[in-house]
Amino acid sequence: MQSSYSKIGIVQKPVGRDGALKIDVQDDFFDDFIASDHLFIKMNGAFVPWFIEEKWETNYLMVKFEEVDSPEDAAKFTLRDIFLRTSDIHSDSFLQKKESFGWVGFSILQDGKVIGTISEIVEYPSQLMAIVPLKGKQILIPLNEAFIEKIDSSRKYLYMNLPDGLLGL
Repeated sequence: MQSSYSKIGIVQKPVGRDGALKIDVQDDFFDDFIASDHLFIKMNGAFVPWFIEEKWETNYLMVKFEEVDSPEDAAKFTLRDIFLRTSDIHSDSFLQKKESFGWVGFSILQDGKVIGTISEIVEYPSQLMAIVPLKGKQILIPLNEAFIEKIDSSRKYLYMNLPDGLLGL
């Protein structure tokens, strides 16, 4: 069975003489990073596991991989994306986003009427947005839990209570 991987951050640069690396981990994945004893880095088309010897936080996150003992060894990781197996990520916000991306093809209902069908979901810095074709336009609808009343996965319906004027009708 092939694993799927999710990007959680990026290696910024080597620091010091022992092969330590300054890294940046997205806030959603911080707890998963802390809980993990390894990270994956894509090298030559394959996700290679690198076991963590030590991790610490100063003004930024630092990690020291096993068998990486010099700045020269560490330099090969500069500006590479950091991954975890998707199955190892337990962040509530990530799981919600992952579920939301499965909503393409769901119909959005407001007041019992179908507004349209989600054609795509895009991630903006502050939230996920559903793209719904409506009257020849592409309408962006925030997938905010405050607007979602109910999800009927079997019928592929997303019941929403959207603010007046959002649809431009």
